[in-house]
Amino acid sequence: MSTPNNNKIPRPDYANHPAYGKQFQSVSLAQRQQALKRFFPEFRTAYRKTRQMRKLQNAPKPRTTPLYEQLARDGVVPLVVPEPVIDSLRPLIDPHVAAVKAKRDAFAPHERKFEHTNILLKTGENRDPLLSALWNILGDMGIMDAASLYLGKKIRWIGGAVQMNDDTDLHLQHHFDDLGLEDPPTKYMHLDSTIDILKCLLYYTEVTPDTGPFSFVMGSNRFTTSAIEYATRKANDLSRLDRCDPETRAQFWALPSFFQHKSEF
Repeated sequence: MSTPNNNKIPRPDYANHPAYGKQFQSVSLAQRQQALKRFFPEFRTAYRKTRQMRKLQNAPKPRTTPLYEQLARDGVVPLVVPEPVIDSLRPLIDPHVAAVKAKRDAFAPHERKFEHTNILLKTGENRDPLLSALWNILGDMGIMDAASLYLGKKIRWIGGAVQMNDDTDLHLQHHFDDLGLEDPPTKYMHLDSTIDILKCLLYYTEVTPDTGPFSFVMGSNRFTTSAIEYATRKANDLSRLDRCDPETRAQFWALPSFFQHKSEF
C-alpha cells in the first residue's frame, strides 16, 4: 500500500502485488491500447459528471438543516425508522422479499452473482407502490431536503431495489483463487460507480454488528481526491476493469499507472 494519509484513499502497490505486477510484469503497446480503449469512454463521461457534481456541491447553500450538516460532515446519517412505519411497509415489501429469495434459491452459491441477489423496483408511470411509500416517508423525515442541499439541486427518484445477502454469497469473496491468495481484509470496500447520486438503505430486519451492517468510513466524502482520480475510480468500475479474474487483472495492469485506481480496494 501507499503511505497512509488520513485524507486520502490508500493506493495498493500494484507493481509489487502478486496478482498484478508480479504476475504480468511487462505490457505491450497493443495491450495498453486495448485497455485504454475499454477505459477511456467511461472515464470521459465520469470526468465530465464529476466536474459538474463538484461545482453544484461547492456552490453556496441558501439554507441548512441539521440532517444536511451531518451528511456534509460525515458522509452518512444513520436514522431509526419508527416501528409503526415499518409495519405499514410490510405488505408492500413482503412480496418482493419472497421474489428475491426465490431468485437466490434458483442458483447454487458458487453460481450466484450480484444480479441474482436483488430485484429492481419499477419506476415511471407504473412505479412500484413501495417506492411511492418510501418517497413520502423519506420526505417526512427530512431526508429528501437534506439530500437536495447536499447535491446542490432538487433531487428526483432514480430507482430502488430489494436485496438480500448472506455469507453464502461467494461472488463477494475469493478474489485471487487462481493464485491461491487469501482475500484481502478490505474485500467489498468500495466507492459506488454512480456519480451525483445518493443512496438510502432501509434495513427490513434487525441488524447488529454481527449480522452485516452497512459500513462507512466517516468523513471519507471529504477525502482529498482530485477530479481525475475520482473519475478514474468510477471509470474502472463502470468498464469492469476493476474485476479480479486473471484476464481483467491483466488489462487493468496494462493501463498507465496514473489510471490504476479502483472503486473497490
